[in-house]
Amino acid sequence: LGGMSRATRFGLIVKGGGTLEQLAEVRSAAFDKTGTLTTGRPEPRAVRPEPGFTEERLLQLAASAEVYSSHVLAGAVVSAAKARGVALLPVASAAESATNGVEARIETQVAEGVIRVGKPSWVAESAPELRRASLDAGELAIYVALDDRFAGTLVMRDRLREEAPATLAELRELGIERMVMVTGDVAATADAMAARAGISEVHAECSPADKVRIVADLRPRPLVMVGDGLNDAPVLAAADVGFAMGARGAIAASESADVVNRFDRIDGVTRAI
Repeated sequence: LGGMSRATRFGLIVKGGGTLEQLAEVRSAAFDKTGTLTTGRPEPRAVRPEPGFTEERLLQLAASAEVYSSHVLAGAVVSAAKARGVALLPVASAAESATNGVEARIETQVAEGVIRVGKPSWVAESAPELRRASLDAGELAIYVALDDRFAGTLVMRDRLREEAPATLAELRELGIERMVMVTGDVAATADAMAARAGISEVHAECSPADKVRIVADLRPRPLVMVGDGLNDAPVLAAADVGFAMGARGAIAASESADVVNRFDRIDGVTRAI
């Protein structure tokens, strides 16, 4: 009771005494990338339309679909469109595919069709002519298709949290023997960000089920999993200790976690241990 009470002074909601006992013994740590090791506030870097599309049209298509996505990148796309004064298209229906992207059907007087926005492998299912973008370290690309036409890419950059490298170094001093990144992002982006943070083991392009499987197989135990998004809820529940970045993260992640960090800083993990 004393430990749980003291934790709240540092913005940490610990849901049981057993969780504190597990934290004291943690030997492995797994981290999501976007919104966990990174700030989760991606900035637009470039708009790259394909022939037949303009930058404004590409942004319009992407933002019109991303309104219906819960991913942190979606909000950045919508904000970029609004900053340019691009009006969103009315959407007849929309559905989000976990870790892949969002699909939306537009039906207007001037245009109709199905927009897909998200990962290259998923978007390429409807637009086989998709070409992967060349990216610099730390950049990520959002791919857009209209029906079977590849419309282009939006290049974004998310920043590593300033306190992340020091936090991981301190975790090693606390006895964490193995640290990994498990993310739904593509390998090129994940590898670059992991290297900056000081993580050498990376599992990229993971679905929620992949994350659960990878974390279940990781040794040594106990293991703490740190995440923030809706897609992290299953793996947070499956870990020995689920640690949710609750300041701006998904409610589902906070509900399924054993510890919720109310402050938007990753060094709360070391504080909890």
